[in-house]
Amino acid sequence: MNISFIIPVYNCSDYLSACVDSIRSSGVPDYEILLIDDGSTDDSGVLCEELAARFPKIRVIHQANGGVSAARNRGISESRGEYILFVDADDIITLFTDEVMNYLRVGMDMVLFGMEFRYFHRNQYVRKETMSVAGKIRGDLRMLPGNFKELFDRNYLSTACNKFIKRSVLMGGDIHFDARLSNYEDLSFTIQALSQCSSYVAIPAVNYIYRVNYDHDRTVDRIAKIHDLLGN
Repeated sequence: MNISFIIPVYNCSDYLSACVDSIRSSGVPDYEILLIDDGSTDDSGVLCEELAARFPKIRVIHQANGGVSAARNRGISESRGEYILFVDADDIITLFTDEVMNYLRVGMDMVLFGMEFRYFHRNQYVRKETMSVAGKIRGDLRMLPGNFKELFDRNYLSTACNKFIKRSVLMGGDIHFDARLSNYEDLSFTIQALSQCSSYVAIPAVNYIYRVNYDHDRTVDRIAKIHDLLGN
């Protein structure tokens, strides 16, 4: 069982090493890390090469800037693992439990887990919020409508980063991120992927730490792209 960790990289040299270190310490024995340098204008591209030189399980791909969806799609096409996990370069993951690893060993199509949001203001940690289901939710496509509300309310569908997805599911269904969307593209991707899954499980374990910077109000960006929101 091999895992492909796909990390889009764009001007994130302050955080990338910590992100990579967290993957290396996650308890996954067989993996590759794909660093997709999406046309960075700082020293992120150089750092990618330095990390790859230090750690043989890292591969680097440089491309012209196309946005996070284009970078993730490149990662999907270049990946070699049985499962894929997307990680943002300024985030970290935690040690995976035996429960998670066992679900991967038995071939579950998708394994979803909880997230912790850490909020920063001027680089100071100010608060955190945990989003996690109350108990294990296991099902198949027929059961998804009944589970949809809880999965959505607990943030298990709105991000691509808190789930292992079988690569064969994505390739078989020709599922990619819609690069035309700049908001909620993760939700669209997740729903498409779930529609191809014969089995999935969502567990309460919190394995993804998402960094939120208060310094920039993303509401302004969302309002400016309201047509994307409506279309999605």
